[in-house]
Amino acid sequence: HHEAFGEHTNISEGSKHKINLIRDNDPDFKRFEMHNYIFGSDMEHFSDLAWEVLGCYIAENDHLEELVLDHLQLTDEKMTLLFKHLNRSTSLKKLNLTGNNIGLDGIQSMI
Repeated sequence: HHEAFGEHTNISEGSKHKINLIRDNDPDFKRFEMHNYIFGSDMEHFSDLAWEVLGCYIAENDHLEELVLDHLQLTDEKMTLLFKHLNRSTSLKKLNLTGNNIGLDGIQSMI
C-alpha cells in the first residue's frame, strides 16, 4: 500500500483517505467517486501499481457498491491493471466509466 499510495506519490490526503476506507472495508463507505474535475491531478500520479492495488482493495471490500471513475482519461492499460483483481468483487453493483478512452481490450479486461 505504501508504495502505491504513500507520502511520496503526490496523491491528495482526501484521495488517500477514501482509498483507506476501501482498504479497511468500512461498512459505511458504499460509493467511491473519482472525477477529473475533482481528483484529476491525483489520477495523473497513479502508478501502474496504484491501479492494481486499488482494484485489489475493491475486490476485497464487502461493502462498496458503486464505483464512479468518469472522465479520467482511463486507457485500456489502466483498465487491465484495475480489473486484474476488481472482477472478483462481490459487492460492486454499479460502475460508471463515462468519458474515458477505453477500447475493446479495456472492456475485455472487465470479464
